[in-house]
Amino acid sequence: IMTACRGDCAKRKIAPTKINIFSSFILRVQRNVHVVMCMSPGTPIFRDRLRMFPSLVNCCTIDWFSEWPDEALRSVGMGIMQEV
Repeated sequence: IMTACRGDCAKRKIAPTKINIFSSFILRVQRNVHVVMCMSPGTPIFRDRLRMFPSLVNCCTIDWFSEWPDEALRSVGMGIMQEV
């Protein structure tokens, strides 16, 4: 981590001090961190968590996945297999 962040300091033309290296690391983490949470929307716990943490709705991307029909699964599978 120190070596990679020292290179970031060099690119930004700042002295590679411990504070600058740590700042580069924090900046890199903030840019690249991703969090994936999976919850079932059919449970009361899901509603309770949304009420307790409104940023789950306001500040996140929500992908709703539901069951696919058999024909859709076959169609996608065949399309992918034809490309191979």
